[in-house]
Amino acid sequence: IVRKEPWEAMRTLGIRPAPNGNYKKEAEFLKWKADTYASRLIVSNLTRMDTFIFHRSTYTPSLTYSLPVTTLSKTQLNKIQTRSIMAILDKLGVNRNFPRCVTFGPRESCGLFLMDMSVEQGVHQIQLFMNHVFALNAIGELILIELHALQIESGCGHHLLEAPSINIPFLMPCWITSMRQF
Repeated sequence: IVRKEPWEAMRTLGIRPAPNGNYKKEAEFLKWKADTYASRLIVSNLTRMDTFIFHRSTYTPSLTYSLPVTTLSKTQLNKIQTRSIMAILDKLGVNRNFPRCVTFGPRESCGLFLMDMSVEQGVHQIQLFMNHVFALNAIGELILIELHALQIESGCGHHLLEAPSINIPFLMPCWITSMRQF
C-alpha cells in the first residue's frame, strides 16, 4: 500500500479529492477537460445546432459529473469554463465577449441557456442534500451530523440553512458551507 499525505489527491470513483478536503487536482482535471473540448470544438465543422446538442449531450454531463460532491469556488469554476464557453459561443456565431448573464440566462428571458458551472454545482448540491436527508439513509444521517456540528461551531442561535445570508467567517470550509454560500 502506497502511503499518501493528507493533501495528496487520488482518483476515486471519477473524482480526485484529497483527504484534507482539497479539490485542486479535480479543478486541474476539469480545466484540462474543458480546454480539450474547446480546442477540439474550434477546429470542428459542427453546425450551430450540432454545437448546441454537443453542449447539452456531452459537455454539460461530462463537466458536471463531479460538481455535486466538490467544493470548488465560483472563481475556480469560472476559470475552468472560460475557454470552452468562448469556443461554444464562437461556434454558435455569437461574439465571445457576449454578456455572461445573457449567455447563461434562460430562453424565456432571451438568454442562450448555456450551462454555468457554479449554478450547476449549487443546484446539484441542494438536490443531493435534499435527496439524502429526506430519504433517511446513512448518507443523510452523516450530512445531518455534519450540519449539527457546524451549528455548534457557529455558535449562532439561528439555523445555518435558514439564514444563509448571515456571514459567519470563522466556519471551517466544507461541503455544507459551500452549499450554504450558493
